[in-house]
Amino acid sequence: MSSIQLTNSSMRARGGTVRYQAPELFRGGHNNSESDVFAFACVAYELLMEKLPFHELRWESAVIAAVLAGSRPSPTAPFANNTASQAVWDLIQDCWQENPQMRPTAAQIVERLLILPMQATATLCESTTDWDDTLTSKFRRSLYPQPLFPTIAELESMIFWIAGVLTTNS
Repeated sequence: MSSIQLTNSSMRARGGTVRYQAPELFRGGHNNSESDVFAFACVAYELLMEKLPFHELRWESAVIAAVLAGSRPSPTAPFANNTASQAVWDLIQDCWQENPQMRPTAAQIVERLLILPMQATATLCESTTDWDDTLTSKFRRSLYPQPLFPTIAELESMIFWIAGVLTTNS
């Protein structure tokens, strides 16, 4: 535990929230498709159970210790009479494998979701790859049609415009 960096989730350098991070990230690994699959399982858990992963643990350090010890969130509802929920729970557990290479790929997750008795349907998308390192930045850029910060030329223009207005008015 001495090698683990404990920080506030909003200040983590790698991004992400502790309750959704794969164990390899706590050991100094980097985000990749396998860690995203782990995070997907945490989101699926939250949707299925209507509770945060490790909702019973108050401190992020306790969540980190639990994940590193191999613990995963427990179901809060029985699945005896619900085949779809049981199938989703089985998928979640596969996505939580300790060994990242044992986790299903995004394509395999989609295949499994399509065969579940929940009437999931496939939609066409542009990318056929399982992982796109630029996707999150593309998504963020799509939300902001204008750059978040002005360019140096725009800043200079604003400064000179303000200076011109101030000298004209004085």
